[in-house]
Amino acid sequence: DPDQSAFLRSHRRMNDAHKADAVEYGLGGLRTFQIMNVAEKQHGGYPHVGYISRDLYNFFARYKKKRILGRDADFVLNHMRVQEERDAEFFFKYTTDDEGHLRNLFWADSQSQIDYEAFGDVVVFDSTYRVNRYNLPFVAFVGLNHHRSTVVFGIGVVSDETHKSYEWLLQTFVEAMGHKEPISVITDGDSAMRKAIRKILPRTDHRLCSWHIEQNMIRHLRNPMLDDFRKLIYCRMGVYQFEKSGEEFKANYEIKEENEWMSRMYKLRKKWAAAYTKGRYFLGMQSNQRSESLNSRVHNQLDRKMSLVDVVEHTEHCISRMRRNEAELDAICSQSVPFTRIDACLLEINAARIYTPNFFK
Repeated sequence: DPDQSAFLRSHRRMNDAHKADAVEYGLGGLRTFQIMNVAEKQHGGYPHVGYISRDLYNFFARYKKKRILGRDADFVLNHMRVQEERDAEFFFKYTTDDEGHLRNLFWADSQSQIDYEAFGDVVVFDSTYRVNRYNLPFVAFVGLNHHRSTVVFGIGVVSDETHKSYEWLLQTFVEAMGHKEPISVITDGDSAMRKAIRKILPRTDHRLCSWHIEQNMIRHLRNPMLDDFRKLIYCRMGVYQFEKSGEEFKANYEIKEENEWMSRMYKLRKKWAAAYTKGRYFLGMQSNQRSESLNSRVHNQLDRKMSLVDVVEHTEHCISRMRRNEAELDAICSQSVPFTRIDACLLEINAARIYTPNFFK
């Protein structure tokens, strides 16, 4: 239709007011078609918006490129300030170097703080991911909610993996959470992180992630030594039996002090052996794969060439999806009760009414 083509051509260029609308809605994480829906309602229908979806897409592409090539860190901090205006309890803190460059950053919105109050007894974090062009460690603080689903307590980005950076991060995390310390933490075993935990969270029980131990075992050990070491990790035995089995293991395979990895692991045995972790409070978790599940979602969508802006925005999008899933599970729980046999005892029937389906199982 020539008239329609003329109309579209005449509205290709977005005016300043529409650009301001687009930035306001776009930075909230809405998709292009959602922004168009909002704009249509605001302007009284599609013909009165003044631009089409393609214009909006092109605008965001140009806008993102401009802001990334310009002041990436400044934009992230401005984004945090905007979030602070929208959410009175939003918390963020950062440090800079002598030249004013961003070094460390942590943020947690009000929902994360509420979740921590309810579910923050066990916190899992992992600093092995670097998903930005600056190669900065990305640290997610996560836990388990009432559906045994991953819940996010806060996000940190640090400039390096020194104990000083981790001390700042842990101290900031505790500050954001009203100085409530977790009962237990699970980490990847980084020595700098262990040192920071001892200083900042001295009363918190610390466990090493079994998944990371497995990965290191594969690199350092071969069968049958590999299988025998797994028994030391997972077998439910008493402490006396473990120590006896450990000495037999070292004697059988002639483990010397020169074997740096094995010597270090044995010194840390109270942080990974089932004989020592039995009865301690970890909610049934042995690894930090909860943290990795969030990290992998971010990692799958981003690469090391992406800016800090992209990391922040995509992380917020992932957290939003996780919370939407929790709301759906809450709705299901409020309208149903887990199955029990007709002849089930009263204790089991009452438990079905109280617990969520995953915890009931």
